[in-house]
Amino acid sequence: MKKNLRYVGIIVVCILIYMLIDGKYGFGDRVKVLEKESVTEHTEKETIGTQYGTLKDSSFICTNEEIKLKNLSNNTILWNQKINIQNRIYKKTKDKVIVASKYGYKIFLFNEKGKIVEFNTQHPIVDIELNNNGYMGVVQEDGDKNLITVYDNKAKKIIERITYINKSGRIMCCALSEDNKYLTIAYLRANGNSINSDIEFLNIKDEDLIDNIYATKTYRDRIIYKVGYHNGDKLFALSDKEIYDIDILKDVTRNKLLEGNINMFSLAESENKLVGVLSNKLDATKESLVVYDMSTLKAKKVEIKEQVTYFRYDKGNIIINQKNMIYCFNLNGEIVWKIKSPQPFSEILFVNQNKIMVVSGNQDIVYNVR
Repeated sequence: MKKNLRYVGIIVVCILIYMLIDGKYGFGDRVKVLEKESVTEHTEKETIGTQYGTLKDSSFICTNEEIKLKNLSNNTILWNQKINIQNRIYKKTKDKVIVASKYGYKIFLFNEKGKIVEFNTQHPIVDIELNNNGYMGVVQEDGDKNLITVYDNKAKKIIERITYINKSGRIMCCALSEDNKYLTIAYLRANGNSINSDIEFLNIKDEDLIDNIYATKTYRDRIIYKVGYHNGDKLFALSDKEIYDIDILKDVTRNKLLEGNINMFSLAESENKLVGVLSNKLDATKESLVVYDMSTLKAKKVEIKEQVTYFRYDKGNIIINQKNMIYCFNLNGEIVWKIKSPQPFSEILFVNQNKIMVVSGNQDIVYNVR
């Protein structure tokens, strides 16, 4: 009798362990496996650096030679534009795409109807930022100067900020608020044996401000390499050691130490979340999917078994690729669905709430999510 009970106990423990693993990682039968709905051959030749995205219910393909928009229903080309840019900077917002020539002078701005504007800068372009209204913050190279110019969506110059590298440091990144009111610039400044980051806030709409500078914050022994606006005028900043939430109008800054480096990330502005892949300082082979609530800076983490080779955030969905599988997480850290990764695998596009498209070689593979 005791022997039978011991066997029963072992079986129960095994079941509980399986349920724990299944519940924690979501790799069991309860996770929906998506089936192919259709496969379409396309004639576009994929080259190194080809970029894909969606505008409304259409997909665009961007190469060094051209950018084109394609109807996903019948695979017809809606429009195409020659760009001939070899060293390409590419940024996308909700319904706009910007393409620029790094260390060149050319900028193109597009929406789903085609080209909005095309223009040249006066100095070589280093980087560029774009907000949802089409305002552009263009970082340019000019000898020993930092030069950043803000243009509206018709290429009208709004403001130009010039500082000197030996005084202010070098520009690391910039951000534009969605109400087109604020420009934020992060500088990296070396002072003897120390390295500091300065964040400069400029009001680009109030003409009464003589120099447009609203405030400046210094973060000692920190390298701030990304800033972005969320939840109105609040600013997110990411450094090598901390994550920050800055309300410059109320002069309130909250911060949280990072447990590791955030290697891949995306700021989900509408959900007020920061999602990314967090490395483990003690074990380089271990990673976690992390979702920060920017209103509290509290993090939700899900340990990941295999190294992440692809990361994308889109409309509340977090997509990662591990070995031969693609997984979709929601913002609660739960796996929603999975598919076996097609080979070769280039990009995943959310066509709408019901369908995704996986770009694989010369095929567009559509899956039904619902």
